[in-house]
Amino acid sequence: MSILNVNDPQPLGGGEEEIECCPLHGDVLEIALSRVPFLDLLPASRVSHSWHRAVSSSLLHLSPAKPWLLLHPSSSRSPTLAYDPRSHLWMHLPSSAPLSPVRSSHPRILYSLTPSSLSFSQDPFNLSWHRLSPPKVWRVDPVVALVGSRVVVAGGTCDFEDDPLAVEVLDVNSAKWTSCGSMPALLKGSSSAMWLSVTADDDRMYVAERSSGRTYTYRPEAGEWSGPHDLRTAPDVFQVALGCVEGGTMAVVGLIGEAEEVRGVKLWEVQVDSWEMREIGEMENEMVEGLKDKSGCIWSIGVCGSRGTGYVYNPSGSEGVVRWETVIRCGGRGKVVKWEMARNAAGEAAVTGRIVWRCVDVGINELEKAAACGRNFMVADG
Repeated sequence: MSILNVNDPQPLGGGEEEIECCPLHGDVLEIALSRVPFLDLLPASRVSHSWHRAVSSSLLHLSPAKPWLLLHPSSSRSPTLAYDPRSHLWMHLPSSAPLSPVRSSHPRILYSLTPSSLSFSQDPFNLSWHRLSPPKVWRVDPVVALVGSRVVVAGGTCDFEDDPLAVEVLDVNSAKWTSCGSMPALLKGSSSAMWLSVTADDDRMYVAERSSGRTYTYRPEAGEWSGPHDLRTAPDVFQVALGCVEGGTMAVVGLIGEAEEVRGVKLWEVQVDSWEMREIGEMENEMVEGLKDKSGCIWSIGVCGSRGTGYVYNPSGSEGVVRWETVIRCGGRGKVVKWEMARNAAGEAAVTGRIVWRCVDVGINELEKAAACGRNFMVADG
């Protein structure tokens, strides 16, 4: 394994004397930087003001940064795995979680819940953590989502609690909890994160029952639930998972067939105001095969995404993880989906222990903050 130190001011080789002898500038420099691993762009941007402008221009026009995939082991003592699709690199970085186990039912927030506190982090590399009082109702496996400045905690209660569908909302600014109306009664038998898929925007939380596709929305500001909406477009869709919500549309991934014989994986775009669904892509057969576990099955599907990019994975473990990216057609005539298979670096950990999957936006600013906190990335060989 090798270590990339993002504080190194000369990652591209050579000193000032060499740069003066063989100057790179303008379009040539931008093209060269578009082929540099993303982690090396931070020290490259520190070479000079012209290089800083070239790095910014290259990321904007030639080779943009793409959302990373982060895999957090349940134990805070184990390192986090990070995948950068721009550089096609898997990396290890030390965990910053103050407690374990860490969990996430919505990629925008990583949390740890104990009887004495709720700790959560919102930034991509979890450099800062908020530690607040726990919700009043004790929960084992709730859904937790960040909706604007509110943290919604729903369901997942212990058997001795009176209301298995209890909902509490934390105002991040005031650090105060509010007990709200319960989850819809139809979710009583599946009110834990194991059976539900969750996403959110700045206004609403979206909760789907994986097996039925029955989906509800919750507005914490008004304390109102609405739905259900049916996301199963056909009888042969046996499971759904929600992706990110952006610009009023939500990505939905569905498994076609049955767990022992999955015939396909499809991607839909849903208008969250009208709930109109439109199929925009289907995964290639060899990629579907790469998502199967050792028994040749896909019992469940997981999705996380951001900015038109998402990752599809098998929570039970598989050799691969599939990334999708939506691209606008020429002339603005709809969207096409590009699929890409990457190896699953979690390996046996995905089977023997709980892995938290998150898709996060990482740019130069995020790398700057990581460098300031002394976080170095260890690049996995192969």
